[in-house]
Amino acid sequence: MDAQTKRQLECAGAYSSLRVFLSPRCPLWLIFPHAQARSGQSFIPEIRCSSKDKFAKKKFGRYQAEFPDKIVRDKLLLFSPGIFMQDQPELTGRLIAIGDIHGHAASLTKMLELIRPMPDDTIVTLGDYVNRGPDSCQVLEILTGLDKVCRYVAILGNHDEMMLACRYDPQAEERWFSKGGDLTLESYGPKAQVADIPEPHWEFLEACRPIFETEQFIFTHANYCWYSDLSEQPVRLLRWMAIEMEPPRPHVSGKTVIVAHSPGKIRDLGFCRCIDTGCSIGGVLTAMEVNSRKIWQVTESGEPIDIEAHR
Repeated sequence: MDAQTKRQLECAGAYSSLRVFLSPRCPLWLIFPHAQARSGQSFIPEIRCSSKDKFAKKKFGRYQAEFPDKIVRDKLLLFSPGIFMQDQPELTGRLIAIGDIHGHAASLTKMLELIRPMPDDTIVTLGDYVNRGPDSCQVLEILTGLDKVCRYVAILGNHDEMMLACRYDPQAEERWFSKGGDLTLESYGPKAQVADIPEPHWEFLEACRPIFETEQFIFTHANYCWYSDLSEQPVRLLRWMAIEMEPPRPHVSGKTVIVAHSPGKIRDLGFCRCIDTGCSIGGVLTAMEVNSRKIWQVTESGEPIDIEAHR
């Protein structure tokens, strides 16, 4: 079917197109048939790279060749939750969210030991993997291998966004350093530069999602617009706006939203839960199994906290 015919069918309501991003430099167009989507059948839409950037086109070509269905299952489902939810793998195990890590590899290592993830579990890290703490390099190294032991979803935080910006814009380094990026670079070795950061770490950050949605929950880094569809959420809210500055309201979907970004005690508003408990500013790292509300907490030095003893 040629492009003109598809466009005519799209206008007639038989096909839809959806613009999404594999990475900040690689916009894609998905073309999918409504009838097949509504049937509940598993399918892979036609994917076109609309970037004029040669690097982005090359990256997309390599990614599509190596993981022909990974793009849809692990990256793009979230941008059209209504149409693609049928193709989302069923979550049969635990569903666990982990708050801001901020370069504390000892905390993350101990947390994973306590959780003991199994293959059918889903772990969602809520972003801010780097800056402030001493071991951002090791944190990224741990997270790049987490999908080998369980189903893993990584959300992009504002600190991760600042780090990504430095890859393509040297002038962004000053802002990054002011937020703890200097400690991140130091974790890669004495006198390390942005160019010394290994490619797998960049690929991990570029593949992080803005949002992850399940049948009952929505996961994002900082905040959300309560009346907007997930495909129309502003980045300013998703990654930068503290819940104290913009108090959340129940999302129109009726789903519970899990966020981090705003340090403090665990805040459970019913329709929204914030689990950033200040790891990197003298607090602790928190994880929550969102269905049962089971909580794990670990200090910045990697010592587990007895939750029952503190109640």
